[in-house]
Amino acid sequence: MASSSKTSEYIIEHLNNLRVPISQADIDEGIRVNQFNCAITRAIQRQVPSAVRVKVNSKAIAFSLEDSDVRVTFPTPQEAIDEVIKPFDRNENPKPTVIRLKGGKVRDRDHDSDSRKARKKREWMRKESRQRDWPSNTQNTPEARKERALKNPHVGHEYLRFCPDK
Repeated sequence: MASSSKTSEYIIEHLNNLRVPISQADIDEGIRVNQFNCAITRAIQRQVPSAVRVKVNSKAIAFSLEDSDVRVTFPTPQEAIDEVIKPFDRNENPKPTVIRLKGGKVRDRDHDSDSRKARKKREWMRKESRQRDWPSNTQNTPEARKERALKNPHVGHEYLRFCPDK
């Protein structure tokens, strides 16, 4: 897998047995408690040059393949959790090892405007825009404030002592 001639077709064909060696360089250069730049992430990026958006956590290892527009997801092997992820995140130095990714699933990448995240953001923006009631420039003039004060029975004429006369 170290050769860049291995394409996404090879990855997809070998979803049940993908071998990923984790080197000392991956461990040294990885960032602890960072699922996007940990030792396993760096090893996958080194092994699979077309892998982008690599994400590793204790439940799943996932990456997209740049040249085939698919996302590949593997369950995280227990030995990877015990030998690499937990020690690495506890600031211990794990030993270089080889993990085998099995049971991978392939799906199409969702990068269109109707993704769940995009829909959620649009919904939030609509809600926020409905809740906002910004005063216009004419609503906040001294005359408008004085007029509102006269209409409000709780403020009454006490407020008018502090309003400038024009």
